[in-house]
Amino acid sequence: MISSSGNSIFDLTTLSSSVSGGNASAIVDYYYDIGLSNLIPSPNQFNSTSNVIYSKVSVPGGCVASDSVILTVHPKPEFGNQILTGSVCAPNCINTGALINPLPWFLQEVIPFIMLMWFSVLHPNPYSMCTSDTVYMILETNTIPACRDTAEAYLAVMGGTNHIAGQDVNFNFSYCGTVGLNQFSLTDGQSRYLTNLHGLRQNGCDKG
Repeated sequence: MISSSGNSIFDLTTLSSSVSGGNASAIVDYYYDIGLSNLIPSPNQFNSTSNVIYSKVSVPGGCVASDSVILTVHPKPEFGNQILTGSVCAPNCINTGALINPLPWFLQEVIPFIMLMWFSVLHPNPYSMCTSDTVYMILETNTIPACRDTAEAYLAVMGGTNHIAGQDVNFNFSYCGTVGLNQFSLTDGQSRYLTNLHGLRQNGCDKG
């Protein structure tokens, strides 16, 4: 399908054997109209939407028969963006299927494939990517013939989610650790009044 126009290019000559019942001596022509007056001039490069055209089968001896041919143009899937990105902090993983947002309206007709470069190797687990990687995605319809679109996905799995030392993840607090007592005094002799500030630090946490 040519997505911008809703048309597709058909090679009608590939149907000729089926239309004529495999008769090698038959001549098959294709027409726009049921009256067989408007000949399709280039049946091997016929640009059309979903449509009905008409075939004429002529055999030696002058016998002729005709029938209708139904042409169906399937919608071409489109990612929207050809470059997709996703990022998480370890130990989380990325579901590459969730990167297709919004989901295509024809999703019920689409089989998503996530493959490595050149679409040659199927990825073993595309819905749980736990390391940084680049994957190549295919949206493919289950129609005959299959229609497809491709995109690249750049995945970044960054450093861990917890950068707080001594954190109790169950109760969500930090334990500062035992560092002893520390007293300090700040004295300002330049001002009119002498100002003293005493601080007490116990177990690494300020006490005042």
